[in-house]
Amino acid sequence: MEYLSILDKDGNVDDALEPDLPAELLLRLQRSMLLGRRFDERMLKLQRQGRIGTFAPIKGPEAAQVGHESSRLRANFDFYRENSGRFVVILTEDKMIQEIHTEVAMLGGGCFWCLEAVFDKLHGVLRVKSGYSGGTIPNPTYKQVCAGMTGHAEVVQITFDPAVITFRELLEVFFDIHDPTTLNRQGADVGTQYRSAIFYHSDAQKATAEDLIAELEAARVWKSSIVTEVTPFDVFYEAEDYHQEYYAQNQQQPYCRAVIAPKLAKFTQHFVAKLKVD
Repeated sequence: MEYLSILDKDGNVDDALEPDLPAELLLRLQRSMLLGRRFDERMLKLQRQGRIGTFAPIKGPEAAQVGHESSRLRANFDFYRENSGRFVVILTEDKMIQEIHTEVAMLGGGCFWCLEAVFDKLHGVLRVKSGYSGGTIPNPTYKQVCAGMTGHAEVVQITFDPAVITFRELLEVFFDIHDPTTLNRQGADVGTQYRSAIFYHSDAQKATAEDLIAELEAARVWKSSIVTEVTPFDVFYEAEDYHQEYYAQNQQQPYCRAVIAPKLAKFTQHFVAKLKVD
């Protein structure tokens, strides 16, 4: 994923090009007007599309005019100026995450394709990776996990900005989009790999999870008891490449249409205020 913004010569954002940079980083750019170092194919593509004009990396005397933060942040941005005077900033996902205080949540609740599609939509979520956790052998394959040979659960690793969305808010979504009362099962997906699980990264996360579960149980949200396991995080193994962004790339696939699309529709209705702005 790339975050791209266009700024005028005074550092103001051109809202015509989406998605914009996260507000925290945009503020830093507006203060320091950072410099870029390399040419990017993405720039040529945007130019061919007519979305930006001719451009060039900033260099020469202007390099001495950047703010005090630039020496720390410069290497983390691709920054260009068009001949028209506007500035174009490209920030890759990994570079962005380096500059924001983030936390990680690890959740399992059925097929990771479903969870990834949902959490990708939440404002404050910076990255979602599908993978495996909670098992007994290193580097499991999808085939091994699906065969129940490894003890792993299908999970999503969610990197988020706690200043925008809290761990509790993530869990509120989590419990809304899956059934935490069915042991080792979500719908037609059956097996320990589909168990409901929260792999906490800190005592605070553990307490938050246990408190929310207790509240949901007291409110009798479901007829049956919650069976979600709350266990300490050990290790995460990223799933094979074709699993990443699976729904986004395979929306016409039968499972996506029959299972993920309805789940996503329900989620967007329930949490419209928490969605990213497209």
